[in-house]
Amino acid sequence: MNPPTTHPPNDPKRLAWASLLLGNWLLGIVAIVYANKAEVLHLSGQIDLSVAAARRSRAWAYASFAPLWIPFAIIVVAGVYLHYTGAM
Repeated sequence: MNPPTTHPPNDPKRLAWASLLLGNWLLGIVAIVYANKAEVLHLSGQIDLSVAAARRSRAWAYASFAPLWIPFAIIVVAGVYLHYTGAM
């Protein structure tokens, strides 16, 4: 296990709020809850738990982008493929 650090973990709040606005809002809310938990834990001096909560927040934020942007990317790739194969 890594020794505890004195500097705060990366602030996950910006990514969490972006996931709320640009991704699936239900998963974005979970990301914001974990981001706030990370901040509270850091302010209370529980650095290891704060880093773990920040990682969970980041994971939920990334997960909130997938349901919206992956289908968009598939549609774009399919459109480009159909355009260049002459199927359209």
